[in-house]
Amino acid sequence: MKMIINNVILKNNTKTRRIKMRKVIFLIVILSLLFGCASMKSKYDKVNEINNIDAYKQFLQKYPDSEFSNEVKRKLVFLEFEKVKK
Repeated sequence: MKMIINNVILKNNTKTRRIKMRKVIFLIVILSLLFGCASMKSKYDKVNEINNIDAYKQFLQKYPDSEFSNEVKRKLVFLEFEKVKK
């Protein structure tokens, strides 16, 4: 009887640990995504502040698939057009 009770307690502890571990992993993933996005936004803001062709080209070279790449491409085309127009 004592052995059965110990086994039940052990199984419950294992389930509890798994649940806690899943929660921790979930939290780590969410935090990584949040901080990753904030970091990319700050990089985009810096390039936007510089606002020149070379800065936009470097950004696209480093982060071609970023969420800001389309906006950077649009600004790059605009600046190159303005340069040719002069």
